[in-house]
Amino acid sequence: MRACLSNHANFKFTESDDNKLRRVIAKIGTNNWKEVTKYFPNRTQRQVKDRWEKFLSPDLNFGPFSIEEDIQILKLYKEYGPKWMQISRMMQNRSDVIIKSRFQKLQRHNESLDNLIEISNKNQQSQTEVAPLKEIDDLISFDECMNLEYDILDNVFNNFIPEF
Repeated sequence: MRACLSNHANFKFTESDDNKLRRVIAKIGTNNWKEVTKYFPNRTQRQVKDRWEKFLSPDLNFGPFSIEEDIQILKLYKEYGPKWMQISRMMQNRSDVIIKSRFQKLQRHNESLDNLIEISNKNQQSQTEVAPLKEIDDLISFDECMNLEYDILDNVFNNFIPEF
């Protein structure tokens, strides 16, 4: 079932939208999403807030993941399963979308917790720089984040929002 969202955008944020959101946040702040959303008449409060918190906030770390972070992701996944929001609260400045994407990359490249711990231990012993996951692009691309966001939203709209 697909919900009727005729007055709310069901398409990707553009670079122009992102820049506008940055300007509005600079003016209003992040404590009044209702007011911020007034500048985006075709978006819901949830869409605007999620866009900021998961993709645009300057507090987010989009840099390379350390071995320690990879280990932490795998340990937390083992303990909590795919509860990405819960896992993101236990990690420093990484959104649930970024963490899920990193986990999927680790899985695609068959990186195990034991393997990463071994690399980390060798790195600590030798005190030399090791480039783990050399073949993996450690930086999650902005496009990957946007695609994940819309996959998640489509899933919510298709499975949880009733038709009107």
